[in-house]
Amino acid sequence: MEELEVKWMHAVHVWWSLLWRTMAWVIPLSFASGVVFDLLFAAFRADIQEYIIIPQLSGFLIGVFISIYVTKEVLVKTFKGYRIALIKVEDSAE
Repeated sequence: MEELEVKWMHAVHVWWSLLWRTMAWVIPLSFASGVVFDLLFAAFRADIQEYIIIPQLSGFLIGVFISIYVTKEVLVKTFKGYRIALIKVEDSAE
């Protein structure tokens, strides 16, 4: 296995792969979550300003979970002849 020097284009490919996949999931899921909360607040005649933290927290958690999922998926993806590998280092200070 040959270890490559990390170049800017490698970073851009990995970053773009993470970004577009995350946004493709987070935007529609957060939007759908917002619609559900709006409908619930309207059905129960609740003041959304009083409970605004609930939809905000929901959107945040959607973003966190999706970004972790996407990161896991990208870690096994091949990028134009290379892929990301996790290599165990025996003398780790952790």
